[in-house]
Amino acid sequence: MNINKKKIKKWLAFGCTHVPYQDQEAIGWLLKTIEEYKPDYVIHLGDLFEAASASKFQNEETHTLSDEFKEANNLLSTIRKISRGANRKTTCVFVPGNHDWNLLSINRIDPQLRSLCDWRNHQLFPEIHNWSLPCKYEFDRNRGIFTLGQCTFSHGYTANASAGEMEAILLSHPHYLSVQAHTHRGLPVTQAMRTKIVALPYYYTNVGCLRNLDPNWCQRLNTMRWTQSLCLGDTLIDQGKTSCRPRHSTTWSAETLIYKTKSDFTKTNPEIS
Repeated sequence: MNINKKKIKKWLAFGCTHVPYQDQEAIGWLLKTIEEYKPDYVIHLGDLFEAASASKFQNEETHTLSDEFKEANNLLSTIRKISRGANRKTTCVFVPGNHDWNLLSINRIDPQLRSLCDWRNHQLFPEIHNWSLPCKYEFDRNRGIFTLGQCTFSHGYTANASAGEMEAILLSHPHYLSVQAHTHRGLPVTQAMRTKIVALPYYYTNVGCLRNLDPNWCQRLNTMRWTQSLCLGDTLIDQGKTSCRPRHSTTWSAETLIYKTKSDFTKTNPEIS
């Protein structure tokens, strides 16, 4: 590997804002972290939208899809401006999640209304055109993944205890770090294991969420492992490219930062317990 043709790039990843239910204090913490870290890539790992306002199922939401577009536009615009203020060369990347893809779904949106729900082209959401859209929400190693050096970024597809590990093996590569969201459970960098003593050359982490930690719809679910968190790191890449594939060693570093956990939230809001 010719190190003269390689360059370290810093990245910061977060996800699951679920507008209009983002937590403003957690968003403020995100912006401050961006200002201090000055990443080359700022990556939103999906579930930007709650998307319940366009659900085919009856719900008690009072906001409209137009409200969600406007809120998402303001949020991403603020993040981009802070990012470019800290590092004028920052690339902002949006990796869609299942809630975002529901607004495009053939089994949820009437075909005659689908174009009006398409956030990729919507006039109420012009900010999305300032963000790179490198992939779809698809369980596929190529079409559903954004790759930066030896780090792969996706929203995530399942939420069981082994989800991060299995999806790192199925969707990433040996010696790579798989960075996901979806479960709302922040996770430090972890190595996959075949058994308790046999380590595999796959690594994974989870950025948690930046949404309100106490939504009404999940009162019967165990959300005590939810965290407001993000992940920051760096990776070696080819200059002028976003890929770098030395297969027998890691060329990245990463750390998950936790702002608040659901248990912290419960302690300060005892009426919800």
